[in-house]
Amino acid sequence: MDEVRYTPEGKNGNALQQVAFLIDFSRTLTTAEFKLIDNARSNWTNLLPRRSVSKGVMIQPTAFQISLDESSIAGLAYEHLLPDGTVKIGLKVEANRLLFLVSDYTRWSEIWPNARDIFSCLLELLNNSVQILSFSSEYIDKFGFVGDYMEFDASNILDRKSPYLPQHIFERKLNWHAHTGYFDEIATPAKHRVLTRINADLRDDVELKSRELTLVLFHSLMGWGEPYVDGQPPLPSEIVSLGLKNFETLHQIDKTVLRSLLAAGMAKRIGL
Repeated sequence: MDEVRYTPEGKNGNALQQVAFLIDFSRTLTTAEFKLIDNARSNWTNLLPRRSVSKGVMIQPTAFQISLDESSIAGLAYEHLLPDGTVKIGLKVEANRLLFLVSDYTRWSEIWPNARDIFSCLLELLNNSVQILSFSSEYIDKFGFVGDYMEFDASNILDRKSPYLPQHIFERKLNWHAHTGYFDEIATPAKHRVLTRINADLRDDVELKSRELTLVLFHSLMGWGEPYVDGQPPLPSEIVSLGLKNFETLHQIDKTVLRSLLAAGMAKRIGL
């Protein structure tokens, strides 16, 4: 492996750029629930000082007007911004979803406690009033290449034998994109599914005259759906009762999938 020209682009020797944790509910949160959450924001203000509120929309058919409904709330956002205005850490409370985003990833042991503590507070506030449909995580890893454009060789980063990658990408010098996804059936502690989506993208950084290979991995713990039945089934109570430990399971799933995608040398280099 050419360790000079092919590099992981994350901190502390890893390749991670961003991670997001998501909890999806079976229904839309009410204005009262949004207000309950907003009133508790002192629990995370030190970490996420910037606050914004999205108002609901009111349609007046007789007057042919659309206006903001100041009495309703459609979403909340709390953020810590970097000097360039990008979000370093953010919490979004959306219609039927909680999302915690970290775009300045260091180590799991450093970023997960913040997400865990805030999610714990939010779930305690909601007090089982909403049914959880899924726990999900998304990880973005980036690898760089500097050198002669036509000398790029994806096998310095990715494993030719990976079952999740099309073989033609290893023969290509120009940019490409690959996408796949699948469900795994899990029997314990109760029957459920794990959805995994994999996006691999090779593109150019024109300014730096380099190339970037980005991997976006999404994993979701979901209820088991019977064939040909519409709608997303709820998660079994045995999974819901595990609470935020489900994100630790998803973290291990991500490491396993990433390891199966990467060339042995690159996997070892980032500590997999």
